[in-house]
Amino acid sequence: MVRLSAAMALLSMVRGGIATGSRGAGASLVAAGKRSAFGRATGGGAAAFVSGTSAVMGRRRHHGVPSTSALVPSPVAKAEMCAKRAEFPCISSAPALPLPFGVAASFRARGVELGSKRGMAARSRPTMMSASSQKAYDGEQLRLLDSDECILVDELDQVVGSASKKFCHLMENIDADKALHRAFSVFLFTGKGELVLQKRSSDKILFPDRWTNTCCSHPLSVADELDNPPCPEASGVKRAAVRKLEHELGIPMGQVPEADMHFMTRIVYKAAVGEDNKWGEHEVDYILVGQRDADLDKLNPNEVSEIRLLKRNELDDLIKAEDRGEVMLSPWFRLIAQKWLPMWWDALLEGELLSTRDTGAIHKF
Repeated sequence: MVRLSAAMALLSMVRGGIATGSRGAGASLVAAGKRSAFGRATGGGAAAFVSGTSAVMGRRRHHGVPSTSALVPSPVAKAEMCAKRAEFPCISSAPALPLPFGVAASFRARGVELGSKRGMAARSRPTMMSASSQKAYDGEQLRLLDSDECILVDELDQVVGSASKKFCHLMENIDADKALHRAFSVFLFTGKGELVLQKRSSDKILFPDRWTNTCCSHPLSVADELDNPPCPEASGVKRAAVRKLEHELGIPMGQVPEADMHFMTRIVYKAAVGEDNKWGEHEVDYILVGQRDADLDKLNPNEVSEIRLLKRNELDDLIKAEDRGEVMLSPWFRLIAQKWLPMWWDALLEGELLSTRDTGAIHKF
């Protein structure tokens, strides 16, 4: 009650004019051109696909306040937030998912305990701190940033070199057009035609706590995954996808073979991590679609916190849930979900998926 009274007193003083005239801390909008939650610049730009609620999407999940990379609150806003947090100290910026997307039983995959913390004790100790979000970086994720060697390409997907995953995802290199690299996004459907979604672990440095497609990662600059020049069947990319399905979701190699993953098209996009704008993405992303029942009971908690099975008629509800600020989606998933996923999903259910492939194109956003 003392904390609430103090917060309300501060709010009263601010509204009374004591704190008026402040232009530094009181500025309520980001400077012109600064990225908002998913990399969209205030004047437009590469990530124009992001909805108008991107500032909400970038808020810190454990404090219920917008990220400083998205908004600088005015004194009035600060006082209001203090009062709200004093009255409701456990308030969350990520409320429970609404029906029908929030019905856990309908999305449970083979007894997987949603939100399981299994394996927490085995995680690496964080060793670095995010300057913008004050979140400690996970040690295993830092190791992968240094050890994974990504494939640098130009906008025609021609190989121009290689660089560490860390180099490729620092915004200073992305802004300097030095970090365009290959990636892939797997959309795996069950035999019943449900899409396997994953929620990225809070340990992830890049876009943590976002719902996204089944698996998203990078082919590495190694002989088996390089594809130089680009391969029409994306053989190296598919081998990388099989490797990461096991690493992230525990799917044994062989359950989803390369032959069952169909290369659909490529996109080029750029996006910044809203709550920690030191990091971002600039990728030539290969889209792989497949249908196969697989074991999903051995999630790697350092990579994935939950999985859910999405039915075709629930896709629009998921997009709308993000628009309302109730969930966060990865920027690449939202883009694909709005542009191509409905067409591919319908074709897959009708047995006509391969007729919708567009492998020669590279779509730029």
